[in-house]
Amino acid sequence: MRSDLESQLPEMISEMGMPKGLDTQTYISQIIQQLIKDFQLDPDRIARASIGFVDLLADEIAEGLSGERADAIFASFYRLDLGEEVIQKTLQDFDRWEAAQALAMHSVKRAAMKVWSRWKYKSEGI
Repeated sequence: MRSDLESQLPEMISEMGMPKGLDTQTYISQIIQQLIKDFQLDPDRIARASIGFVDLLADEIAEGLSGERADAIFASFYRLDLGEEVIQKTLQDFDRWEAAQALAMHSVKRAAMKVWSRWKYKSEGI
C-alpha cells in the first residue's frame, strides 16, 4: 500500500509539533491503524491496495454513504468525534465523491490528533 499521508503530514506536524519519541513513519502507521480500527476496515485489503490510503478511505466513505453501510460510516465518524456540523455541512456543500474526499481528510486529521494526543500525554507522563 502506498501512503499518501506523508504529503499531508508536514502541515499537520508544523501546526502541532511532533511529540517526543514519535517519528514520522510511526506516526503515519499509527494514523492508518487508528482509521482501520475506527472505520472497521480490512487490514489485508489496505495492505494490498495500489492507491493511496486517503483515496482508499474516500472510496470506502463514498461507497458507504450510498449503500447499506451508511450507518457504519456514520458510526465511524462518531468514533472519531468528527462532529455532526462538519459532516452535515460537507454533505450539503459537495457532491457525493467530493464530500467523501473531504470527509476522508477530516477523518485523517481527527485520527492524527488522536494519535498525537496519545503520544503527547505519554511523552509528558500524564
